Amino acid sequence: MDFDFEYVTHHIHGRDVTFALRRGISDRYLDGIRSGKLQVDTLLYFNFRADELGRPMTVVDVGANIGALSLPLAVYGHRVMGIEADPNNYACLLAAKKANPRTDFLPLNLAATDRFRTVFLESDSA
Repeated sequence: MDFDFEYVTHHIHGRDVTFALRRGISDRYLDGIRSGKLQVDTLLYFNFRADELGRPMTVVDVGANIGALSLPLAVYGHRVMGIEADPNNYACLLAAKKANPRTDFLPLNLAATDRFRTVFLESDSA
């Protein structure tokens, strides 16, 4: 899939984090990312725990969406696996990985379920 991406960079607690959004797609969640309304409490918690342990955390973000949690964690040096079932959001994660090259971030286009089966998505929404 080829998309036209809009890149949005926010300065989050001293570091620049760049998000890749599909141009022309808008909803409350994406508009929040565009305007910088990000939840940073979880990032601060992981950073606090990493300081206590003396090493970066390893994080599996199931339902990574476009990386609102995964990308800041990776930019801060944590090892992050972002699992995202929606191929459109996964494309955004891949583009964002390229825009944040010095990160240990692995986006995966997978779905998490309680049994081995094929999963069908019914929505195109973030």
